[in-house]
Amino acid sequence: MRKVVPILMVLVAGITFFGGQVTSAFAESSNAALVQRGKDLYHEQCLRCHNMDGSPSQEGKTMKPFPAKDLRPNHLLPNAELKMIIKYGLYMRAMEAKPLSDSDIDAVIAFLRTMHYKADVAHGKTRFLEVCAICHGNDAKGKANIGTPNLHDSKLSDVEMARIIRMGKHNTPMTPKRDALSNTEIADVIAYFMTLRK
Repeated sequence: MRKVVPILMVLVAGITFFGGQVTSAFAESSNAALVQRGKDLYHEQCLRCHNMDGSPSQEGKTMKPFPAKDLRPNHLLPNAELKMIIKYGLYMRAMEAKPLSDSDIDAVIAFLRTMHYKADVAHGKTRFLEVCAICHGNDAKGKANIGTPNLHDSKLSDVEMARIIRMGKHNTPMTPKRDALSNTEIADVIAYFMTLRK
């Protein structure tokens, strides 16, 4: 009986260890399959306006009234918002609703999440001075006379910042900047903001 108990313990430990490895490998395989399906759907549905890396295609850059968006900084949009954009399109844009099921859209989003954009802090500062400083001041410390906040004190996440920059903020001087700043410029400006935090 003494020998049986240690053997059972070894067997259980082995099953737990290798079972965990199998589960992890299965999850990785499933995720890889989802990303590949999303990549295939993206190729079918999105390649006219966007390159495979997410940047605007040549045709996308010339679209009217606004060029196609750069998808590389998509980490600044939550899944739910990406899903709504793909499902219903965007008003006054060439981005039309896509004939995809919810599971297909989830796969496309999984592929989008593999895209990367390296923010340019110096360019973010330049665009801040050109677009934002009029209300926030050149030092980004805000203007008391119009009630704009000191951005050095901001505790907002990058996703929250991106939404406010794009959509504006109700009952404040903050107007939408989604047409004044491109997606990559918004990412650059936010990267600059992050350097100001105390």
